[in-house]
Amino acid sequence: MYLNLGETHLSHRPKKEGELPFLIVKTGNITGVSEHRHDFFEFTFIIHGSGIHHVNGKAYPFDSHQICFVPPGTSHSFSSASSETHSQFSFCIYPELYRLQGNAGMLQTLIGDTLTRLSEEKRYVIRVPDEKVGEITRLIEGIFFEHTFSPRAHSAMILLELNHFFIQLDRILNEDDTIFNRFRSANPLVVLILKKMESEYYEPLHIPELARAMDLNEKYLIRLFKKEIGIPPHQYLNRLRLEMFCKKISYFQGPISDLAFQCGFIDVRHFNRQFKKWTGIRPTDLLFLYQTEKTLLGKLSRFESHLHLDRILPSSKKAKTWILSKENLAPNK
Repeated sequence: MYLNLGETHLSHRPKKEGELPFLIVKTGNITGVSEHRHDFFEFTFIIHGSGIHHVNGKAYPFDSHQICFVPPGTSHSFSSASSETHSQFSFCIYPELYRLQGNAGMLQTLIGDTLTRLSEEKRYVIRVPDEKVGEITRLIEGIFFEHTFSPRAHSAMILLELNHFFIQLDRILNEDDTIFNRFRSANPLVVLILKKMESEYYEPLHIPELARAMDLNEKYLIRLFKKEIGIPPHQYLNRLRLEMFCKKISYFQGPISDLAFQCGFIDVRHFNRQFKKWTGIRPTDLLFLYQTEKTLLGKLSRFESHLHLDRILPSSKKAKTWILSKENLAPNK
């Protein structure tokens, strides 16, 4: 079945007061979807099948259990692989949805930040790790059932499940599985430690506690980790937290100190010292670099002993003024 949407610009804004600014549909046996654009954020979860997500003239291959994303006003279409069809859930989200009462606070920030990040990074296809496919499928099926078949579709239930979906999506976006590919032949004990750090870097992890939990001598654990990874575990964890901070600050809305806490730092002064030591600049300088250096994300690696970002930071008066304004400071006269 080929879905010819007819309209080139779609809108599903509620026509009645009190209706939820949200829609979800399930479609099967699709060979393609015609080119169109819309005024909402769209997520499409591929139930099964493979094909191409065409966005602004570029091709992004997709497969089963992956998520396709497109922001408002972006032209896109779908085509299944040759002689195949695919099935999908598609749901649209308007900004009004996550501003509703009862969906505020940290979750509102999380959803808004995730939508902004996906749009800016042009993440039009998102791979769902095997271990998360079941949870993502359950959440989307639950949202679909509540929205479509419940005699009285409860907005609170839909919002609750959407919150859970975005929490899982945030975890997927921030888990760097390429690390495990890089060290897949490492000692299994070291891989376990890496997985612990990668998934819980924001927690107060301590090397002695990790050693005790694994029934290992602390000095042996440190030697083993350094032999396999190249740096001691405490240094790896520190750089991992700094790298995650550097990546998140590009879309984070809030005080820098809050983001530092979210990345596992419990002392702001310690964080500032470590950040300056590793990058050569201040966090506010990094915000400016994101505006001028389009390839900055590729320079951020926990395996670099020093990033030397100070070498690419402009020293112009305009840059300094911009940085001071972000810090809410007045330039010295």
